[in-house]
Amino acid sequence: MNLLSWNCRGLENPLTVHNLQGICNSKLDGKVFKFRQFVDRLQLIDISFKGPPTTWNNRREGIYNIRERLDRCLATHQWLLHYPTATVQNLEDLGFDHRPLWVTFKPPYAKAKQYFKFD
Repeated sequence: MNLLSWNCRGLENPLTVHNLQGICNSKLDGKVFKFRQFVDRLQLIDISFKGPPTTWNNRREGIYNIRERLDRCLATHQWLLHYPTATVQNLEDLGFDHRPLWVTFKPPYAKAKQYFKFD
């Protein structure tokens, strides 16, 4: 079974979600190309990461072992402006084929409202 999945948080535009669902429901052939078009159309940016350089391991021994960076965190320019301190941490291997990603983000702090007080 082939499965191509994405965890797309914060996609508030229904048309974007619909387009992504169409890509997921199509045949596997051409999905990578369609996904690349989707990423380019939305101008998604790969957030840099810290930690181990690879996120996937095929769990084979010796020369048959393959490790790649397959898992990424993508965001729009607008999202990055809203969360400028966003970081992605590739966590340690937990025994699965994919490493977990830890995404940390906080909205910028707004100035506290100053209230008028009578003394």
